[in-house]
Amino acid sequence: MTLGNQPPHDPSHLADADEVDLLCPGCNADLAMDETFRAWSVCGACGRHFWISARDRIAMLAGGQPVDEPPYALPALDPLTYHDRLPAPDRLSDVRDRGALENAVVVARLDLGGTRSLVVALDSALLSGGLGIVAGDKVLSAFERAASESLPLVVICGGGSGPVTDGVLAAFQPARIAGALQQLHRTGQPMIAVVTHPTGSSIRTGLASFADILLLETGAAKDGLRPDATVARRELASRLGGILGTLGRRPVSTAPAEGPALTLAESTDHAKVRLERAGGRNVVLLSLEATGLNLLSIPVLVRGQRLSHTLDLPLVVHLSSTSCSPAGEPAMIPTIADGLLRHRTPVVVVLDGTFDGSVAPLFTGDATIATAASGFCPAGNRGRTYPAADCLRLGLFDAVVPNLGEPAGAAELDRLLDRMLGELERYSPGRRIDRRIAATIRRGAETPARSEATWRELHDLSDLQGAIGRSLDDMRGRLERRQRKLPQVASFPAFQELQHRAALMQLNMPKFQERGTALRDRLTARRPRPEE
Repeated sequence: MTLGNQPPHDPSHLADADEVDLLCPGCNADLAMDETFRAWSVCGACGRHFWISARDRIAMLAGGQPVDEPPYALPALDPLTYHDRLPAPDRLSDVRDRGALENAVVVARLDLGGTRSLVVALDSALLSGGLGIVAGDKVLSAFERAASESLPLVVICGGGSGPVTDGVLAAFQPARIAGALQQLHRTGQPMIAVVTHPTGSSIRTGLASFADILLLETGAAKDGLRPDATVARRELASRLGGILGTLGRRPVSTAPAEGPALTLAESTDHAKVRLERAGGRNVVLLSLEATGLNLLSIPVLVRGQRLSHTLDLPLVVHLSSTSCSPAGEPAMIPTIADGLLRHRTPVVVVLDGTFDGSVAPLFTGDATIATAASGFCPAGNRGRTYPAADCLRLGLFDAVVPNLGEPAGAAELDRLLDRMLGELERYSPGRRIDRRIAATIRRGAETPARSEATWRELHDLSDLQGAIGRSLDDMRGRLERRQRKLPQVASFPAFQELQHRAALMQLNMPKFQERGTALRDRLTARRPRPEE
């Protein structure tokens, strides 16, 4: 059903300014002649957001464009199995009242920033008890329609602030919504939720918390939610258009001019998730500072990988380090590496800094790119630092680009990402994971430098084995001669050869020394006496 062109907000329901004083309870400003209030139901003086109906929200988001409201039929009751407990007149009145569902949950197709979307608006006044069975069915039908038409879904959440709708079937609505969301995700489309005031806990936890991107309208309470951004009502349509454009697959020329649309809520000082534009396509950018990784980074990692998987977007991991120091939480490294190896979408790791050997398991993407100033110090601050060019020659990195602070570096990185991601997107998820694991196993194993390093390591092992053998032979000989005064092992000539090898001194080796008359008596007691 097409409603035709509608104004952003129809203030005809407001009383005439000469008949009543309309004041803002926040700042006591006169709202009767406030143009901001008449257009957006927002106080122009203090920015207080007032309640509006679900249909007014749809009209505001439409901004004058035609509102296409898809048909929805109420669930039919089978007269053979349903026994009505109300008299006929009361039931007819009840059926007429059920028309309020059209205003309690409003569903419409809209163009938001050039992206065709399905928008669901909940009326916080009509749904004060939360999502019941009937309203829940209409919301579920919107999820199914978005999945069948492959449209992103925007849900304006409101209601649930009054007494909760009673009944076990009503309480089960969140589980049904979780299943419908998976259908939507299988089409690669996101769900964006906007929490308005008032929104109670039943709708927060049963609907809004499932969203891939969570926005908070100005004036709405967080109450345990972690919104990705707070948006004023008059900016909501443009902000949604920018986010949908970043999440979608529009050409670069039509990407939002404001650049990155969003830094997600779980981001910390050492771990951030952003929706970015790189390599001519939309990606999920996961930025990690290696020496600052801690337990607070776990939600960031989970959110970034989940968003990349859900929306079928490549994952670009930007790993930085300010010093050649161990990772902040070394125990987290295997978990992060395992997640990168098993990730379904393409993974490219970009290194920027000098990295300790404990961070090496994170170099496990489909491709690893390093900046020219990057380096790898396997032994930490105590040993040699191998520059990026040497690591490239050894087969540890796939490419080296100029420093990202230089214009040439950013341009070269974008060109490489375009080529690499284009090649990786040709493979199925399973095949891509197999190739990633195989490439990680082969890193550094197919270069001429490996043959030289192998010969050097075998030579060192042979020398070490010979030194240990000579030392053990010396000890064995001295034991067989049963000397009454046994020197310490460290004084044996052969063992002195090993003293310069610090690692061997940590071995649990026996220590020989003189034990006095007890050892002498035991040795002489074994000799036969002359008189015998």
